[in-house]
Amino acid sequence: MKYSTQFYKGRFMHTFRKSRQKGFEIDHPATCADKQKRIQSLVIEKPVNLNYVSVDFTEKNWESKLIASSKFNQSKMSFCSLLGLSYYLSKETFSETISSISSVGTKGSTIVFDYPDEDTYAQQAG
Repeated sequence: MKYSTQFYKGRFMHTFRKSRQKGFEIDHPATCADKQKRIQSLVIEKPVNLNYVSVDFTEKNWESKLIASSKFNQSKMSFCSLLGLSYYLSKETFSETISSISSVGTKGSTIVFDYPDEDTYAQQAG
């Protein structure tokens, strides 16, 4: 499953513009850059409270990049989008990613993610 810029054109961007909560879209550097390029091509102004953090989830201590982001404040609630990541990461890496974000976020913060069904990780799925 690939991400879709339709997501940004619709309810998400509209809702996010109204929110005072800071949002963090965390993704691989190449994917993060491509998403931003696609959004710019749609002539959509990025909400000021939406931030992109480029990380390689397979690297140890990747969450230090999130913490180091000048916009990230561990004492304030935040919204982290991990849409589409579970399809590309191993089950173990994705689980560690959720745990890492949970450990650096404050109570009341939100993580949104999608995931494949249990057959995706079966050996016959490849």
